[in-house]
Amino acid sequence: MSVVPVSDMDQAKRPNAGLIGQRGSREKLSTPCLVLDLDAMERNISTMGAMCRNAEWSLRPHAKTHKSIEVARRQLAEGAKGVAVATIGEAECFQRAGLGDILITSPIPPGLKMDRLIRLAALSGSITCVADSRECIRLLQAAAGEAETTLPVLIDVDMGRHRSGVTSPDQAVALAKEIGASANLELRGLQAYAGHLSHMTDFAARSADAAVAARRIADVVSALEDEEVHLECVSGGSTGTVFIEPGLNQLTEMQCGSYVFMDLEYDVVDLDGRQSRPFEPALFVRTTVISKNVADIATVDAGRKHFATKLGTAPQIWPNEGFYQMKPESDEHGRISVVAGEDRLQVGMSFECFIPHCDPTANLFNEYHVCRKDTLVDIWPIDARGAI
Repeated sequence: MSVVPVSDMDQAKRPNAGLIGQRGSREKLSTPCLVLDLDAMERNISTMGAMCRNAEWSLRPHAKTHKSIEVARRQLAEGAKGVAVATIGEAECFQRAGLGDILITSPIPPGLKMDRLIRLAALSGSITCVADSRECIRLLQAAAGEAETTLPVLIDVDMGRHRSGVTSPDQAVALAKEIGASANLELRGLQAYAGHLSHMTDFAARSADAAVAARRIADVVSALEDEEVHLECVSGGSTGTVFIEPGLNQLTEMQCGSYVFMDLEYDVVDLDGRQSRPFEPALFVRTTVISKNVADIATVDAGRKHFATKLGTAPQIWPNEGFYQMKPESDEHGRISVVAGEDRLQVGMSFECFIPHCDPTANLFNEYHVCRKDTLVDIWPIDARGAI
């Protein structure tokens, strides 16, 4: 494959573009940069797609993980029915790309954001939102009525995290009646996302808590059925519960996100009760040694600006052979220490680091450097980065 010519402007914004197609280009990348292993990601997408088909679930991957139009397209091609997003800005990004059937998983406040939601709904006809209060429903109805459009709604259920959602079956029934009486709103079902389960490391403990969550969903569904309220879907689930949910038989739609890339904070979670790794590491930060003047220590060009964590987890040199340890030391710099074997660190050596937490790490970069084995094959923009 021929080398892509790069202008001076492209060189400043996309310094690695000229390496596309060159064998061995993965190791030549200008760093720090975000590397996406395409083979691993494709296997992850295929595995999740097959799991959901076998369980007879709809799959709605949460695109807040990757924020990428190209990744979303590949998930849809593998059978996903649509995407979930966290913000109205993400919804706008994916709608502009022609990716319909979008669920916004957080309640939308009144004002500019609700105005954007209604405009988007009127344009696409394939936007669903969530609501957890009568006030929210009345505001949505007023806005949708003024725009003369119909807006599908899921009732958001608090699954124990107390972030958002109705807190009782009675409250869910009251909201269902409010939606039913609203000329421009259409009740589609429930959102029941139990995010507090996702990173519980022990499979048995996670399964027990997931059973408690399933009973909470069943109570809400039963109360709505008693009022003859039809539910088209019950949406929720995560990468951390995908092996548990089939036995609970409550969800009809899975919102898994991290499976597409994986990260260290998920890597310690026993997903299937067998300590296997059903989804592979696919996202890495590549970094280069820029200084080596102290024995057993080197400074690299990736620091706290390039890694995100919520559990305090440090990045891990990958493949993990146990010779080196990586630690972000400052905004722009990290430290690689020798922990086993001889000190072979040299200026110019390049390493890939498995990331602590994939969603916010992706949001730190402008693009994915997409590689097959040792070759950079493409560069994809992180389209919805920073979209609010």
